[in-house]
Amino acid sequence: ERTLGVLTKIDLMDKGTDAAEILEGKSYRLKFPWVGVVNRSQADINKNVDMIAARRREREYFSTTPEYKHLAPRMGSEHLAKMLSKPLISKTVAELEAELSRLGKPISADAGGKLYTIMEICRLFDGTYKEHLLGALALLNKVTMVIESSVITIRGPAEAAVDAVHAILKDLVHKSVNETPELKQYPALRVEVTHAASDSLERMREESKKATLKLVDMECSYLTVDFFRKLPQDVEKGGNPSHSIFDRYNDSYLRRIGITVLADVNMTKQLSSLLNEDPAIMERRSALTKRLELYRSAQAEIDSVAWAK
Repeated sequence: ERTLGVLTKIDLMDKGTDAAEILEGKSYRLKFPWVGVVNRSQADINKNVDMIAARRREREYFSTTPEYKHLAPRMGSEHLAKMLSKPLISKTVAELEAELSRLGKPISADAGGKLYTIMEICRLFDGTYKEHLLGALALLNKVTMVIESSVITIRGPAEAAVDAVHAILKDLVHKSVNETPELKQYPALRVEVTHAASDSLERMREESKKATLKLVDMECSYLTVDFFRKLPQDVEKGGNPSHSIFDRYNDSYLRRIGITVLADVNMTKQLSSLLNEDPAIMERRSALTKRLELYRSAQAEIDSVAWAK
């Protein structure tokens, strides 16, 4: 399957004979077409005939010889070079591009670019967390079960329910961090995002405990799922009575997590330290980029037939 047939010294065959059937694949068929080449003779070498002149004479031979004229576009050393180099270079380029993609984009040199990178990674993390929070049916059922089984039994278990929900959300933070590939590229930013999200959850846990205990004190005799969704918010804080305290908790978190994470990140670390990427990865990316440019340049040179004048 990988065999490439090359027939040399075609111009030296006896008169009245030719290699057309071999080159057409009739005598011996290969996956890749046969390629005929005309080499420089010893006399040409002794006369210092250069490769450009030799290739020109080779093209003229195939284009003017009646037996090979119809095969001329895929005959000669130039065509052979393209056939040999294109699969190899294409495969190498694809492998280099794939590895560069895995390593991630290089860090921007200017402050604006660094800030944009941080904000974009935080946005991706927030999106991943939101998907887990709102899109996972198992998680929703788990939270509902915790609330229904605990809040009905008065204050102590109600506080335990808040702690249990807090633990679930905190686990989601770590899961979302691990599932945000962009954060793996910058360990410092990964740590700050995790701390900021965890601190935000901790603050909201205390607020949720106060609100939950207030609700337990108000009424414990009619505890259904619909009841929890329609519980009034604490009017003293100016909330909207049409939303339950649990809806408020989720909505508040989703609105505040992005702001909190970004604010804490920007206040506690300099942009450069947050995007302090592993030097080994940076060196590897730079080396791969240079190799990729060289291979692309080589392919362009071969495609343009650099020796043809």
